[in-house]
Amino acid sequence: MDPLPAVSDAEVEAATTMLSITPDVHPRLPAEDLRRVVRMVLTAATQVRQAKLVRADGVAFQIGTTFSTGQALWRCTDVGTRTIVAVRIDKVITPRPLGEGQTWATDQDAADPRKLPGWLNGPPYALAEFCFDEQDIEVVEIVPREKVAVWDPAPGPQK
Repeated sequence: MDPLPAVSDAEVEAATTMLSITPDVHPRLPAEDLRRVVRMVLTAATQVRQAKLVRADGVAFQIGTTFSTGQALWRCTDVGTRTIVAVRIDKVITPRPLGEGQTWATDQDAADPRKLPGWLNGPPYALAEFCFDEQDIEVVEIVPREKVAVWDPAPGPQK
């Protein structure tokens, strides 16, 4: 199990002071007990902000997790209870119209967002976000942070 996220003493003191001087709140706890309760509440709030989705094999997805679908590299931008949302970070594919009444094509000679960090600033992101459901998540491979810059697609047919 992960250790609890750190909540600083300054955060606890600020929240405790705010509670003790708020006119509508009259805490009936001794100061030390109030600090303990505030620390627990702030810790719980921090855990909620750092949501994770854990796969059946124990692999955890959280915001910032990088993973591969074989031919594409993705970074998780949001975590739900059964889905994750991610942006593709190995290639920016921009849609362009072919002409009236025709379908859209995509530019495959696209920039690499890993080398142009402005693409990865968000939310909102300049890149399209895609949703991965439980079945998608089961087959992706986590890419360690140190391998993201040098990641290449798995050998196989290119689309």
